[in-house]
Amino acid sequence: MRKKFKHPRYSEELHLEYLLTMQVLGKHWLAVFQTPPEDKTFWDASYWDLFTNLFKSENGVKKTDAISYIQGKTAPTAAKYINTAIKRGLIIEEDNKARANSKIVKLSDEMKNNLEIYFNNALVEVETLGKRIKEKGTIN
Repeated sequence: MRKKFKHPRYSEELHLEYLLTMQVLGKHWLAVFQTPPEDKTFWDASYWDLFTNLFKSENGVKKTDAISYIQGKTAPTAAKYINTAIKRGLIIEEDNKARANSKIVKLSDEMKNNLEIYFNNALVEVETLGKRIKEKGTIN
C-alpha cells in the first residue's frame, strides 16, 4: 500500500494519470528525432533546452549563445552537443554576416516541422489531462 500524502490536492489516480501523460510526452519527444530505440543520443535533457530555445528564435542565434542554452555542461561539452546536432542535420550552421569570426545556428526546416508536430501532440495530451482533472476535481 502506498503512503498517503499529508496534504493531497489531487487524488492518487490523477497523480498516476499525470505520470502516464508524461510518459506519453516522452515517447512523442523521442519520435521527433526519428532514430532507432538504441540510439539514445538525444535523450539528454540538455537537448530539450537547446532545441526549444532555438525553436523560439526565428532567425537563429550566435553559436556562442546556443552554447549557453545547454545548462549544466561546460562550454566545450555544450559545443560538442551542438556539433552532434549539426552532423545529424537537426541544426544548420551558417556564417554570421554581421561578424566574420562567428557562426549562426538555427533549426533545420525538418527539425522545426518535427517540433511543431511534437508541440501539437503534447498540447493534445495536456488538454486531455486537463479535462480529466476538471472531471475529477481536487480533493480539498
